[in-house]
Amino acid sequence: MKTTLDDTDAEILRALVEDGRKPYSEIADEVGMSSPAVIDRVDGMREKGVIEGFEARLDPSVLGTTRLVVRFGVSPSDTRSVADTLAHDGRVENVYVSADATVTVIANAEPDEASSLAEEADAEVHRIDVEVVVDERHTPTVRRPSFAPDCVECGNTVDEEGVTTRIAGDVYHFCCTSCESAFRDRYAELG
Repeated sequence: MKTTLDDTDAEILRALVEDGRKPYSEIADEVGMSSPAVIDRVDGMREKGVIEGFEARLDPSVLGTTRLVVRFGVSPSDTRSVADTLAHDGRVENVYVSADATVTVIANAEPDEASSLAEEADAEVHRIDVEVVVDERHTPTVRRPSFAPDCVECGNTVDEEGVTTRIAGDVYHFCCTSCESAFRDRYAELG
């Protein structure tokens, strides 16, 4: 499933990162294409998982809230349940799970509310680190015009014979159906 994104795709992505509500007609003018051609390219990148979605970014200082980065140290077996619980908390905007069983969130809450964020999770939290964000810049990058993902199962580069599939709402890339099957089996065991 080696997909090549050309320089025009990269320009379209940069325009959308700059302003996700920019009209396709303006993007078309910038990249020298028709609006329908830009729409087709954006739709194709969404289908391939390159574009995950579009969202509004809010300024917490205007809304009168405090932006926090909160890191929860949990047991590796509890990361999924803690992440899922936090993702459904109305104060949490982003949830990240790292390989060391740390669940990190960006939340709009007061520092003394940090410990209450994970209370609904049926898990033991070993550590909570809280940082107040004083300045924030959201600048996703479009670095390479080519897209050749690694197989999430074995790490090989996914080529045109690869498989892309969506499991529980997430897009995964595999170099072959055997890797897809092995991943699905392990995913089902963990789920």
